[in-house]
Amino acid sequence: FLIRALRMMKQRGILHGDIKPANIVCNEGLDFKLIDLDDSGFLRSSSTVTRRGYTDLYASNLVKTKMTFGVEVTAEEWRMNDLHCAAITLLQVINGINNLRLKTYRANESSLRAELIDQIPNNFPNLGLRLKSVVMMLIEGADIEQIAAVYSKDDVI
Repeated sequence: FLIRALRMMKQRGILHGDIKPANIVCNEGLDFKLIDLDDSGFLRSSSTVTRRGYTDLYASNLVKTKMTFGVEVTAEEWRMNDLHCAAITLLQVINGINNLRLKTYRANESSLRAELIDQIPNNFPNLGLRLKSVVMMLIEGADIEQIAAVYSKDDVI
């Protein structure tokens, strides 16, 4: 779901800017939706997007730093931030960790990769390796088309 949503947003020139578990809803039929697009940015001819807010816990270090010091964030940096937020969201949901524990992991990015990513195949033995590849590609900021090629339409991600 999340990969399809990111791909569709890129195709339509939409930047979400605040991807996190609280902004993903599901109905009884297991139809997932990405919500809270009120503050999202739409790419036009400009390379910059003005946003009012983001969630510090999920944002990339680059976006956090620029927003803290009032430096303009480019559209490409927001796009990369969406991928980063999606990776953190997947890791949090897959590993069942709460926000307090996530803050501890975020304090040390290497800890985030080592401990959370390495647990994926154990938690999801059937699609663990594909899921691990997708999360690594998200963190590294790969193109969404490359990421979409890794996952299967049957996958929940």
